[in-house]
Amino acid sequence: WCAAYCRGTLGYISTRTPYEDIAAVPLRERVDMTRYRRYYGTTTSPFSPNAGETLVATAIELFSQLEA
Repeated sequence: WCAAYCRGTLGYISTRTPYEDIAAVPLRERVDMTRYRRYYGTTTSPFSPNAGETLVATAIELFSQLEA
């Protein structure tokens, strides 16, 4: 979920996988955009690693309630 490049939004909401991919990488190395550019949104996100899954689960629950 990318909202990082929209005005007035909160930021990038990632799935847990990118967090797990770089968990063992020291912060000093993560800022190297030649190697870790694909994780930029994840490393700068203000959200927790489970935010993406929580967002999806909540959206599914809300849409299910609309169907009922």
